[in-house]
Amino acid sequence: MPEIGIAALTTIVTHQILPALAKFVVTAGVTKLLKGDGVKKAVKNTCDDLNLVAPHDERVQRRLTQWTESESFKALLTLGKKDHQPLSVEIAIKNFEDTTKVGYSISGDNTKLTNVIPLYLFHLGVQLNIMDKESSAYADARNHIEVMKAIEALPDQIKTVIDSSNAELNAAIHARLDRSDQLFLEAALTKGPEQVLPIKDEVDARLESEVEYDSRIDTIKRHIEHGQVDLANKLLLEIRDEISGEKPSKQLLFRIASNIGVCALKTERYSDAESEFETALACKPDSYISHANVANAAIFQKNSQRAVNNAVQARKLAPKNGFAAAIFILALSANKESSRIKELVAAERWLLTDPLCLLALGRHHYDCGEFETAEKCARQSTAKNPYDPQALILVAEAIFRQVQLLLLADLPINENMRPEHKARLAEAEDYATKSIGFLETQDSVVQKNQALLFRAAIRLAAFDKEGSRADCNMVLETEPHRIPALIGIAIIDYSAGTFSKTTASLLENLPSDYWPQTAALLGNMYLELDEPALAIKSIDRVKPPPVDNELYSSFLTVRMLGLAALNLNEELETLIQDELAQNGEDVRVLFAIAIVRRRSKRCDEAILLLEKALSLKPQLETWIRRELANNFMDKAEQNARLRNQSLAIRMYQKAVYMFETFLDLDSESADRYSYVVALANSGQLGSAYAEARKLRLKQGKAISVLSEIEATYLEYQYGFFSEARDLIVELLESEPAKPSLRMALSRLNFRLGKS
Repeated sequence: MPEIGIAALTTIVTHQILPALAKFVVTAGVTKLLKGDGVKKAVKNTCDDLNLVAPHDERVQRRLTQWTESESFKALLTLGKKDHQPLSVEIAIKNFEDTTKVGYSISGDNTKLTNVIPLYLFHLGVQLNIMDKESSAYADARNHIEVMKAIEALPDQIKTVIDSSNAELNAAIHARLDRSDQLFLEAALTKGPEQVLPIKDEVDARLESEVEYDSRIDTIKRHIEHGQVDLANKLLLEIRDEISGEKPSKQLLFRIASNIGVCALKTERYSDAESEFETALACKPDSYISHANVANAAIFQKNSQRAVNNAVQARKLAPKNGFAAAIFILALSANKESSRIKELVAAERWLLTDPLCLLALGRHHYDCGEFETAEKCARQSTAKNPYDPQALILVAEAIFRQVQLLLLADLPINENMRPEHKARLAEAEDYATKSIGFLETQDSVVQKNQALLFRAAIRLAAFDKEGSRADCNMVLETEPHRIPALIGIAIIDYSAGTFSKTTASLLENLPSDYWPQTAALLGNMYLELDEPALAIKSIDRVKPPPVDNELYSSFLTVRMLGLAALNLNEELETLIQDELAQNGEDVRVLFAIAIVRRRSKRCDEAILLLEKALSLKPQLETWIRRELANNFMDKAEQNARLRNQSLAIRMYQKAVYMFETFLDLDSESADRYSYVVALANSGQLGSAYAEARKLRLKQGKAISVLSEIEATYLEYQYGFFSEARDLIVELLESEPAKPSLRMALSRLNFRLGKS
């Protein structure tokens, strides 16, 4: 029987990075020394030292960092490279001596046993080499509940294992190897349920004649994990060409096809991926991973029934495997078999404790529009694996979609958003940021960019335009032609008023798949650029026209404003009357027509349309109230020009009332400025003065129009001529030719006795 020194086991447990390895060594019972009290004392000391019941202890983090820089880590990788030589572990042991200062050896006649130990180490070594200390693989090794309990219960396990037979020992060893596969698969699923990258199994012994190829493929796998997919694909194809005239083993062909399939999947060549995975399946038809790979590719190919069929085969081969079950759930979801998923979960409750299955269930509920349930599943998944970037981003997505639905019910204007909505968006952004951080450590460019684009959407919804722009620009640094990022920049430029014909041209040249989502934006840009014909053209190229209520009203608004700008009044009136006849109870249509009427100075008609829309208790209530307030302001100005002062004052009073129904009086928006003007012109000069002064002090400078109101009140109400004059002089610095300011300065100079 082989022997292993206490110091080696102590090192492994102390560093807490390989509790699964410690579990293997103990359960397999590969040492007689485990009978002694020495190991019990060592285990107790190390457990106390690391405080295993608190896996997030800072001391554990420090130990992890130290271990990744130690010779022990290098030795682990050495084992991996030499695992094809059954008794070559002494090479690694020698390296371990540099760290532990205590020698130990593995020896004996059980070749099979001594081969499996380094092979198991190799599984974990590759994992650690791919993932950094913040990755999900580390988290699994550090936080897996079963492993923690196993370590705490070491003395009892030792006694049980030592009394077992050799047959039982071999079974235990292979059970640990199966767990090693599972660790790999869990790391794979952290790529996300829609981007699950298949990981081959490597349990089969390698042939001496193919050692060089295996070693090269090991290196290529690291290229894939570090985002060098094109290079990896090229190198794999070179190996395939080299062995074309030979008789390679099915294991080698399996490895090549599986990894080429991964490259194809990562570069969105789904048909190629499916073909490669079929080749791998032909090499290993009894591998549940091969069936799961084909099912995964079939999901991307929209061949959901085939995905289900292969996932069923994977589950038959591995009925209690979390990865196989997760792929099965995703396949059923793609095939619209929600009832079957419910039956599955009811029959196999263990699925609700598996982080991979919880993640797949969360994605299923998200795709079904059940965002609250999706959030719950994703949170449970992150609780079991807090370092999984895909579970984190799913939490963010589910929160964001719930907030979106709430915002649609009461769409905010500018930054006037309810505190509870702001808090939820901030939480979603935090989860997205954590996901991005973990993806950065894994060098996963494509997935990181997807997360960045999603965070950009969250920030834009929270009115953080610059933060959203920064995220889009980060994506464009690595993917200069990433269309969603380009669209994001265009949206931000339009909302900030900084767009140009170049921006419009960029949108116009997008692939046709993006036209429905961008046509209204492009049309509005052309309207602002005084190109109404191009505005209409931009929406006419979308065939068939959208039936979605929101898109339909956006297209209608662009068309009507374009017709008005082109003075095609007869066509415009025909369109408006047809819409009123067919969609006269549609709030968005009424709102769109009201916008056109206001642009045409027909405020009375616009007010009637908006009041009708408001009576329908619409989702756009805040926006309708805002448009009503602005129409009251425009109507008041029209009456003032007609010298109908009493009607003008009444309109200003209505505007004040309407502003106060939705306005955030702590904001500094254009609506608040209009509100102050309405206050002053409705005769509420004292209130207008107070609001104007508050805004000026907040900004630290005089504000056009508002500070003029403030100066007027200081002059006539208090007789503070000097203070009023100072405000007027400050305003004249930015508006030197404004007649009302020059007249006010002359008047105040006269009152102060200045020339």
